[in-house]
Formats: sequence, C-alpha cells, structure tokens
Amino acid sequence: MKLEKEHQIIMLPSDKQQENVLCVAHKQLFFSEGLVSPGGDIMPQHLYILSDEDIKKGDWFINLGSGGHPGVAIYRANSENSKAINEFKYPEIKKIIATTDAELHYNKIVEEDMHMYKESLPHIPQHIIEAYVKKPFDKVMVEYLTKLEKGTDLGNECDYIVPDKPKLNQDGTLAVTLVEEKMYSREEVENMMMQSYIYGQSDKTDSFHKRESTIKKLIKENL
Repeated sequence: MKLEKEHQIIMLPSDKQQENVLCVAHKQLFFSEGLVSPGGDIMPQHLYILSDEDIKKGDWFINLGSGGHPGVAIYRANSENSKAINEFKYPEIKKIIATTDAELHYNKIVEEDMHMYKESLPHIPQHIIEAYVKKPFDKVMVEYLTKLEKGTDLGNECDYIVPDKPKLNQDGTLAVTLVEEKMYSREEVENMMMQSYIYGQSDKTDSFHKRESTIKKLIKENL
C-alpha cells in the first residue's frame, strides 16, 4: 500500500554563485544549467521540502521567524538546540527533508566513482523543479516507507501500518509528487460523513472540543 503525506515546500534566495539552480532574474523565475552569480536583479534560489517531525542531532532545519529572528535562517541541529526545539514545538521551526541546495549535507562519508563525498540531503527531483517554475506551489505529497506497530482494535491486539521514513527514488532523490485536487462522488461524501459520525460516537470523551478535533482529524486525513 502506497502511503503519502502532505508537506510544505518553500523557495528561498541564495547569496552564493551556483549552477543547475533556480533563478529569479528581472522578476522572472527560471531554471539555469549554467553558472548564476547573485547581483542586481539576478538571484539564485533553492527549494526546500519541510517536515514537522522531530529534529535530531545532525539534521538541518529552518527557522521561519521564531525566537526573535528577523527573517528566515537555516541551521544544523546539535544535541542542545534539537532538545529545546522538540520540547517547545516551535511552529516556525521545520526539519528540512529535501532540497536543491547541494551544500546541505550530513557528516556521513560516501564513496562514488572512486571519490569520497559527504552525503547530501535528498535532492528534489527535476520534474518537481520544472513544475514549480511553470506555476509555484506550496504543498507536495511525499511517499513514505512503512512499518508495523502493535496496537489494539476493540480490545484485540493488531498490527497497524504506519509511516516510517521518506522514500527515496533509485537516483537518491526524494519520492515526491504534486498535490492533485480530488473530486468526490456523492457516495464517497456520504460514506465519509457516516465514518465521521461513528468515529465521533466512539470517542467517549466528555469534551466536545476533543470529539470535534477527532472528527476534523479524520476528515483531514481522507478529504
């Protein structure tokens, strides 16, 4: 079974000379295979796919403006800041799970074609970059590898399929697709409303807000 989750994607400017990069020149966005130097109306750009998952030591993360920061900043997590981030759950801080910026890498050394490299973060596939140039968007669907977790259903033990980690394509890029707007039939909508009602009735909490939250979660995951 294919399991996908929706993730935020953003574009940020870079002040470094680069090639094979998105570029804004004279207010027009395009992809350049040649070398692009920032200056004047020309500015290289990078895409970043973000996640709300916990940030561990060695991960790269982005601060979208929390903690008194005047603007966006990118950092490498260490044992101290990762603990604080996960404890306080700052909504403006997101883990970077893929990017077009080849300078973001892990400490792990890999060998390729008789050369040693530091392992880069997963790259964003070219078809996503080309689609972004045509019409920028802020959400993508990331495919996940799955694992089994023990749980209970109506008092019986069972195994649940849950997301494990983002899946990579054979070329090392992130397995990611565009978000497609889905059209629902009357039957599908009626079935979803019935599931929401049953789900709400099964939630025996005394709090209306908690029950409402349960139903909204179900709708978000399916609609």
